[in-house]
Amino acid sequence: MQKQPILWALGLLLVGFAIGFLISSQTSQRGVSTRDLNLGIRHHVSAPYIPNHLDFAGEPVPLNIPDVRERLERELLINAYWESNTMRMMKLANRWFPLIDSLLRANQVPSDFKYLPIVESRFSNEISARGAAGFWHLMPATARELGLTVNDEMDERYHPVLSTLAAIKFLKKAKEMFGSWTMAAGAYNRGMNGLRRAVNHQKQNNYHDIKLNDESARYLSRILAFKIIFSEPKKQGFYLKSSDLYRLPQMKEEFVDRPTDWVRFSRSHGLSYKHLRIWNPWIQDKRFRDISGKGITVWVLTEPQFSNSSKPWDSVTSPVDTSGIEFWDPWSDSLYIDRVE
Repeated sequence: MQKQPILWALGLLLVGFAIGFLISSQTSQRGVSTRDLNLGIRHHVSAPYIPNHLDFAGEPVPLNIPDVRERLERELLINAYWESNTMRMMKLANRWFPLIDSLLRANQVPSDFKYLPIVESRFSNEISARGAAGFWHLMPATARELGLTVNDEMDERYHPVLSTLAAIKFLKKAKEMFGSWTMAAGAYNRGMNGLRRAVNHQKQNNYHDIKLNDESARYLSRILAFKIIFSEPKKQGFYLKSSDLYRLPQMKEEFVDRPTDWVRFSRSHGLSYKHLRIWNPWIQDKRFRDISGKGITVWVLTEPQFSNSSKPWDSVTSPVDTSGIEFWDPWSDSLYIDRVE
């Protein structure tokens, strides 16, 4: 009589193991671990959020055209689910958007163009296989045409202010040539001559109606994908605190117009040579001889450590008044507050 309760207990134990095994196998097939279940975490993959109405630089995006919508969704899928890259872009954007945005606005260029450096370079100073460099990925010849100095000791394509001003010159010229900011964005990727040939051949002057190569056809959708994600990050699953975002350290500008050894310059300013080169990537050599005869502007750290209590760019001497620019508020519905008219 005593064996029957024992057998019942063993039977219930075996049933429990079987159920646990089935749950574990099913959840693992769905990409959910039993640890996640115990923690109350649910993993799921869904189609990215696409707003009902979308514009670029105030110009409507025809999401009712199937291929336009599908291209946009493709870039949203890539960037919304490439979480590590997109989150890093959000962190870096907090450092650079206020500066870039203020320059765009001061020159009557729509704020949406601030997303171009993310698509072009991911805020990186790496050189592309074709030789494009800087946030705006300018080619050497194009940069020189736009007034930048590119030589062995100074490459202004890496200067955040000067390269942005050069890109603005290009965009305004392209807008004048093609008649829309959307086409100006397309020209930035395809080149003015390349886009003009496509326009003349196809007898179309609307970016969304022109047959372009894959890279150029995807270009605007990449920009728009970041605009959507950055405008409403929580809808794409991104949550950031103010302390998560990167900021500029406190700096001042100093003009140098004489032969200079940068190691000695760093030491005389209480800096390491490493930090001088990190924040002045346009310096291209250990010494400055002023080959161009125009001198060089250097950013000098006045407080090497980042200050979480200060807003980005608030201590840097900037050629543009940024006092009217509002900065990111991670706790609002929009990560970047865009209210300046």
